[in-house]
Amino acid sequence: MRDVLILCFLAAFANAQTPGVPKPFKATAQLGVPYVIGVESKVMGSGEKVEISTEREVTLDSAELSLVFPNRQENVFARAGEKLLVLRGSIRNHEKRPNARLTSRESIGLRLWQAYKGPGKFAFVGTFNPSTLEYISKELKPGDSAKFAAVWRIPADLTDFHFGLTYERPQKVAWYDLAPAVGQIRSTFATPDGIGATDSAKVAAGETFDLGALEIRMGGVSEPETVAGARRSGTGHRYVVNLTVTNRLLLPARWGWQYVTAELLAADGSVVKAYPDIIDLATDRSWYGDLNPGTSMTARFLFPSDTAKSPRALRLTLPDAGRTVEAAFNP
Repeated sequence: MRDVLILCFLAAFANAQTPGVPKPFKATAQLGVPYVIGVESKVMGSGEKVEISTEREVTLDSAELSLVFPNRQENVFARAGEKLLVLRGSIRNHEKRPNARLTSRESIGLRLWQAYKGPGKFAFVGTFNPSTLEYISKELKPGDSAKFAAVWRIPADLTDFHFGLTYERPQKVAWYDLAPAVGQIRSTFATPDGIGATDSAKVAAGETFDLGALEIRMGGVSEPETVAGARRSGTGHRYVVNLTVTNRLLLPARWGWQYVTAELLAADGSVVKAYPDIIDLATDRSWYGDLNPGTSMTARFLFPSDTAKSPRALRLTLPDAGRTVEAAFNP
């Protein structure tokens, strides 16, 4: 079933327009109103409908754009060139028989009215139970319904929000204009209109920013006197930057010098790379391991330099997310 949904989803982008679909776009469904999707099965010859659980009654309640989706199954955050589309609603087994399965892959499919022609890609993440924030897995008796949250990775530059919901095959499709519903992305990387996302961003001194699973606040740059005094012995300059880092998701997040690239940007245009270590200020020891959900730590980065510098900003790159932040220091 998973392959069917993904193939159905991808096929929508391989064709400029589904044959027989009228132009211009006209929504056939709206938020909060039930709509039957799927395939209507009939007896050959008589045309009598056969109820074999190939249809679903879906009610879409909301749509939103984001760069993160906290859940208890996997760390989901948008990578370079991506944003997330999160659809929330309910699915009802409206047929008289038999029971209907509702799983992460046996839920709803997604179609575009027109093919996307940009460089980005689409990928289905999964369907989650909003109560447990785990992959959904239910059996719906006739008349039963269950709420869902379905998540897709979509191109960061996608601006056409004419989407269709399907089940199994696109015979009955609920077409929505989601543009008024998706809102704005809340992120350092959001474009000015709030519906796109960039791969790099600049933030002012003291401003909190997001980066993948993490929320980060920079504490400034300094050159400790004890180290500065050692310069006279020819040991060079060492600049220290402290960061308070919080895991904003619901599972442990990777954090360590192996998972982030930290660079000190100087006023003269030079770049100083961080020493390959992160010191946990709470223990004054090297940090190892993941950062637990909802917890914070203050990390110290050391930037050794043979010559004196005038630091102007810190640049952090998270390879897992493919995104970069440049955070300015106070002048």
